[in-house]
Amino acid sequence: MTKNSLVCLSSIALSDTTIEGKTAWAEIIVTIVLFAVSAFTEKTEPHKLEKTTIDYSRGIAAFEGLKDWRLHLLILTIITVLILVWLR
Repeated sequence: MTKNSLVCLSSIALSDTTIEGKTAWAEIIVTIVLFAVSAFTEKTEPHKLEKTTIDYSRGIAAFEGLKDWRLHLLILTIITVLILVWLR
């Protein structure tokens, strides 16, 4: 995690830190821990990030048929919606 992403996470965590007028200390502590971990963590080598970073300049990957994750996500989404409709 970079420091910029931690700032975004902390602003999201602190955006709603009051519960009935009391500060939600847990969210503040989590934010402090994230900043502390970020400060003492070594920067990851760029060649290690190549496989974990999405490169949108290459375009969208070709559809791989039954092995494609997008098809699995579509099927699971349809099943989930059908179950939710059935449970209503």
